[in-house]
Parts: sequence; C-alpha cells; structure tokens
Amino acid sequence: MNKAITQVIMILLLSNLAYAAIGISSPKPDLDLLPGQEGNFQFKIDATTHPNSIVCEITLDHNTPLQVALDKTSTTINSGNIGFINGTVIVPSEISPDKYSETFCVTCTNLGPESSQTIPKYCEIPINVNVAGEIEEKPAMPLYTSILVAIAIILVLIALILYLKKKKENKL
Repeated sequence: MNKAITQVIMILLLSNLAYAAIGISSPKPDLDLLPGQEGNFQFKIDATTHPNSIVCEITLDHNTPLQVALDKTSTTINSGNIGFINGTVIVPSEISPDKYSETFCVTCTNLGPESSQTIPKYCEIPINVNVAGEIEEKPAMPLYTSILVAIAIILVLIALILYLKKKKENKL
C-alpha cells in the first residue's frame, strides 16, 4: 500500500515536469452586434509558469458566416510573460439574427534546445457573437404616462398658487 502511494506521487511529480502548462483565456468581451457591424475582442496566452519561451500559432476554424481577423496569427512569448492577441469580427449585412460561435486553435511549441516538455494543442476556443435583429427604438415614456405626468404637474402648480394667494390674503 505504501509503495503504491509513493508510485502515484512520483508519477504526479514527473508528469508535472513533463507537461508544462500554458493558459489560453477565452476571448473577451462576448460581442453583441447588428448585421453590418464590427467588434473587437482580445484573448491572452499565458506563459507565466512555463520554463521556456514559446512560439504559438493561431488558426481560425471559419465555421460561421462571420468574418474574423486576428492582428497576428503567430506570436513568440518569452518565459514568464503573457502574450495578447487582438481580433476583429465583421458581421455580414445579410445574416440571420442568432448566436454564433466562431472557434480557433492555439498550437504552441517550445523554443530552446533542450525542451522535453509537452504543450497541448488548445482547440474549439469560442469567439461568441450575438447577432441581433433590428433594434427597436422605444419611447422614453409612453404617451399616456407623459400626459398623466403633465396633468399632475399642472395640478401641483395650481395648488401652490392657491396656497400662496391664501397665505397672502391672511397676512393682510
């Protein structure tokens, strides 16, 4: 039993050394756009705990009718740093209102002569875009509410005038 626990601990320690972690954030913000509009997003590749510099390739899946462009499709990130990738989504003018999720993959490789660490390929990272239909202009206040407010203000003014007249007559 003791030997099995020791082996599990050794496997966990060794696998941690062989499997270096980098982090890929979800693109932010989620976008709410109308047909014909464009919006910007950003995500980061975090190598703060990675012992080596890395080079990462970003590939878009192009699985939606959205037009997605990145400011760069390849980036080098030094060990202990974070790389930021910016992108733009253009919504075609002829598109159905719906929620779309364009996805991409990030593949990183170590830079350095003696690197035995494995870096996984991160895929299906979503860029979430809500394409709305026509935005309806809503009046600030319904007409009947505006009329009621105007009548209430007039009644308050009349009551104030009558009160001031009475007060003035009582002084005389």
